[in-house]
Amino acid sequence: MADQGDLHRLRLLPVNLFAALKLRRAGLKEDADVQPIFQLMRWGMVSDARGRYRELAEELAVLESAADQETALAYLLRNVAGGVNGLCRDLGRAQPRPAAQILLNQLDMRIKAVPYGGALPETEGGGPGRG
Repeated sequence: MADQGDLHRLRLLPVNLFAALKLRRAGLKEDADVQPIFQLMRWGMVSDARGRYRELAEELAVLESAADQETALAYLLRNVAGGVNGLCRDLGRAQPRPAAQILLNQLDMRIKAVPYGGALPETEGGGPGRG
């Protein structure tokens, strides 16, 4: 499990603040042990009646439970189209379900480009919010 101090710091990043807002708007209670961005993605996956994101469940579980939550978040946000600021803008404008879909699509693209193995490849580097 992630260090609570690190998790608290990560929860204060804009992308997690937007995700937390979307969770509240969806009427969901946050889990203090999981980053809001991953919670919103999980909710989007569970509430997806068409099952478009089923294949991402295992990868999302790995990110949610990673000991190094900063690396897990950095993996998801690395090379995001429009940058992290653009992602935050899109999340801010979207209703909860479309916001979750935006994030799930990002995870799908990341997995196809660079499968997550618990650490960023040498050529990727960087931390959350630096993509």
